[in-house]
Amino acid sequence: MRREMNKIMKTNRFWVSSLVLLIIVSSCRDPIDLKFEAEDPKVVIDGFITDQFRPQTVRLSYSSGFTEEGFFEPNPIENALVRIEDDQGESFDLTHQGNGLYESTSFFAEEGKSYRVVVNLESEEYASTFEQLPAEAPQNATLSYQAEEKEELSGNGLIVSDDGVGVYANIAKSDQTVYYQWLIQEWFIAEAFFSPGIFCYVKDFDVPRVVVLEDQARQEGEGDSYDFRLGFVPVSVKTKRDFAFVANQLILTQEAFEYWNDIKEQSQTVGSLFDSAPFTIIGNVFNTNTDEAALGYFGVYRESIGRTFFSEAELPYPITDYPCNPPPVVPNICTDCSLWAGEINLGFKPNWWR
Repeated sequence: MRREMNKIMKTNRFWVSSLVLLIIVSSCRDPIDLKFEAEDPKVVIDGFITDQFRPQTVRLSYSSGFTEEGFFEPNPIENALVRIEDDQGESFDLTHQGNGLYESTSFFAEEGKSYRVVVNLESEEYASTFEQLPAEAPQNATLSYQAEEKEELSGNGLIVSDDGVGVYANIAKSDQTVYYQWLIQEWFIAEAFFSPGIFCYVKDFDVPRVVVLEDQARQEGEGDSYDFRLGFVPVSVKTKRDFAFVANQLILTQEAFEYWNDIKEQSQTVGSLFDSAPFTIIGNVFNTNTDEAALGYFGVYRESIGRTFFSEAELPYPITDYPCNPPPVVPNICTDCSLWAGEINLGFKPNWWR
């Protein structure tokens, strides 16, 4: 029954949830004249815990609707009570950190235990189904890269090639089917032209994407492993100095994989979220009072982190630095690397950097 629910796609006037919008790349397109009707906001619960000892997080929001331009307006939920429970009576309270993000103290998912998230919001209670850690993968995937070109269709209908770097995960073949997901971060070093020798380590804004793989048991072909492409990084000033491609590898259950794969297939089918009739994808979170499905998914996964680094010195492409002549009148990235835009901008080298 649960797997069938994961496969249901309900067509209705309500657009997709904020969760879907956070994880699907939506490229710029010509304006589309669409009329959006007001609907009751839906609760979106998005989170997972892993077998790594660290704070665990859950993000809550209302799917509140659209602007006049047709852009989705996520509305964070900041007044909920959130906890994670196991099937043996232990629970972990999460506290609101801002912008709908709730965080626990450090703990990890243990073998043999089942976990669920419970959210109390005003007079309603939402809970996920109980989930367990999946079976272990034969080994963690290692990352590698290679210089390559990527062909894309330009706005005028011509095929153009971009120089860049393809990043790959090396997947060990297994006697069992393994379900993977990768959460990607991209970091780069910024140096101000008029302040040489002072570096900033910048985490670029997350590129929403769904990267999942079903590694079939007894994969055919020669060798004990194969490469799976995780992403493509175009050559730019960001790749001139050290560029870090960081991939959090998650091992999923089959049900979680089917949920995320449905979202991936939806994005590939419609091209963007505004190209086709809307529908939602049912996860594993429900209103305990009404049994009505909420939006989103709560998972229990195995986690590991892979990183690969590259720079101009390791690539066959000359890379032009940011133009900084003449000196700017007001401070900008040519004088102060801390002004580079990014989700995080550090004035020191992270301890995991090469």
